[in-house]
Amino acid sequence: MAVVDPKHLILRQPTYFTTIAKPMPVPFFEIVGILGVVQILTAYFLIQLGKVSTRQLSYQVLNALGAALVLYSLWFRFNLSAFTIELAWLLISVYGIVKVLASRREPDDAAS
Repeated sequence: MAVVDPKHLILRQPTYFTTIAKPMPVPFFEIVGILGVVQILTAYFLIQLGKVSTRQLSYQVLNALGAALVLYSLWFRFNLSAFTIELAWLLISVYGIVKVLASRREPDDAAS
């Protein structure tokens, strides 16, 4: 049986108690991406509250701008699945913008 000399025992605290995490600066592209997510979620929440309609330009613009901001952030840290959904979200929103703007012009065209 091994004999342990008490002089050689060193008591150490686990490093997870002594390590202090330093806050890391958030890159600009991450902030832009988060703002895009906030815009998309805001648009969806406003729909759920009944404050906007999917036929309103503001809803379509919030979605398109939000998707564009997320796509910008993906330029720096690419993720194929996120890129695919955001590109689809942007294209569908652009289609919605065109549709809303076209419906606004119809009454003017009928009057002339």
